Parts: sequence; C-alpha cells; structure tokens
Amino acid sequence: MAPVTERLPASQTRGVRTMNRPNAYSLDDEKSRLTLNKGLALRDDAVNASAGTGGSNPNSGPAVASPNATANFEGLHTTIDCTVPPDSDGTVGPTYYVAFVNNYNNCATQTPAGNVGFFDKSNGTLASAFYYPSLFTGFTTGCSDPTQHTDPQVIYDSGEDRYLFTTITTNSPYQMCVASTLSNDPINGPYCVASYATQGGNIADYEKAGVWIDGFYVTYNPSPSDSRTVVFNKSDLETCTNTIRLQDFDMGRDTHETDNFCTPQPNHIFRPVPATYNIFTGGVPAAGEPEFLVSSFCQSSHVYLYTLHVD
Repeated sequence: MAPVTERLPASQTRGVRTMNRPNAYSLDDEKSRLTLNKGLALRDDAVNASAGTGGSNPNSGPAVASPNATANFEGLHTTIDCTVPPDSDGTVGPTYYVAFVNNYNNCATQTPAGNVGFFDKSNGTLASAFYYPSLFTGFTTGCSDPTQHTDPQVIYDSGEDRYLFTTITTNSPYQMCVASTLSNDPINGPYCVASYATQGGNIADYEKAGVWIDGFYVTYNPSPSDSRTVVFNKSDLETCTNTIRLQDFDMGRDTHETDNFCTPQPNHIFRPVPATYNIFTGGVPAAGEPEFLVSSFCQSSHVYLYTLHVD
C-alpha cells in the first residue's frame, strides 16, 4: 500500500494526490508473481536481423505492405535546444490523437502551447495543449519542476475510456509523475495525479507504460540495479481514491548467459515493455489473466517474455 502524503486544494482540478514509496516487500505481495517464461527465449534464425542492408531473412514470415496513412499533420513544436531528444510518444482515442514530448522549462512554440497536445482526428488540428508539469503545481517533489521531466509516456485505456500519462524526473530523489483523466474528456475534465518515489537509487530511465484490466504498468531501469515494474491499481488511479495502491517488482537478471554485450555483468533484463489491451482490436482479457511483458535488449537474439500476476 502507498499512503497519501499530501493533498492539493480542491479548487485545483488538475492535481490531487501524491504518495510515498511502499516497502520493498509487504504481505500484499505474497500472492503476486513475476514469471520468466524461459521456454520463449529465442535463438533461431527467424529472430535475427539480416546482415545486408535492406535484405530479407529467408526464415522470416512473408512481407506485408504497410497501410496507407489516414491522416498526416504537423506535431508539437519546440525550440531545438530545449527538447533533445524529443522522446515523442502518442496514443489514439475516439476523438483525439494525444501527443506527448519532452519539454525543458515550457519552451513550446506552437499555439496553443504545451508538451501534451490533443489533435482532432477528423482534421488534424491541434484542439488543445498544456504543459504536463502544470498538473503537479503545489507538489513538493520534482514533479512540479518543469526542468526535470523526461521520457514521456501516454496510453489510452480503451476499456475505461481514460488516458494515462507518466514521466520521470532527472534529479534525486527520483520520481515517477503519474496522471489519469477522470472522465472521457481529456481537454475539459479533471485529472488525478501522483508522485511516486522510485526504487533502485538512480534515475528510473527508459520507462515504458502499458495498461491491463487490473493496473497501469510502468517498467523502468534504475541502472546498475535490476529493471523493475511498478503496477498502479487502475481503479484507484482512474477514480482518484484517497489511497492509490501499488506494487513494485524487481525483474531479476539472467545469470546463466555469457554472450551479453551490455555492461556491467551479469546480464540485466533491460528495457522491458508491458502490453496494452484494446477492446476494439483484441477484446477484453479474461478475469485473472496476467499482464505480459517483453524484453529483448541486452541478450543477442533473445526475447524474454514475462507474465505478471498481481493480487
């Protein structure tokens, strides 16, 4: 559990919760489990890239043409010296394409200004924008500092018609800055926001987000520590309860392999990516079905597939 430690005035609709890091292990964790499905670590030629530029792999599947673009429009603008790299991310909802980019100290050059932009899918116009750190005004953590945010991620929760956001901070004590819309109107509706102190003692780098039926899953890499997955209770976050429950898992390492080209040894399971369900393309996962995560960075020709079940 993660207790709420500070509350913003009720008049501020974009910012209502912050929380402390939970204990690394609690009784609530006993039935949760993170499983590495080692049978799915792959070494065959089908997962090896071709040695020739532009060549094809004879052992891979048939080539499939990419679909034509249904819309093409300019994205968010910033001055080049304040957004390098932009780490651009985005997601599609029923009405808007939501763009999310790095932005150092509020330096957008488009109108309306901001590093979160809502583009109307029907015509590509920028309907609204805002600066993500403004959600955290009044917080005592680095989430309120517009010069600290990086690695933006945004996910659309198709089952609940909500948008979920996260960034990390670049200065110690390192934070994960999480937000959720509280209605299906991301422009005019309120947001729930939280500041989570990550584990591992270093910047929570390369964080990746996904949403499942039970939680908002965010992986991060506090190198040289093992990669981790923090799971925020989705219902708590999307309804902004007084306590937003979460669990933070150490993803471990593969100590049996020696062909790792990353340092330091042993091989860390690095840059894991959680899955996101979509009711429009794949339906709703069955009750109790675990979340899936994949990692394929440090180990040559290996794909690590995890299932994560949270109780």
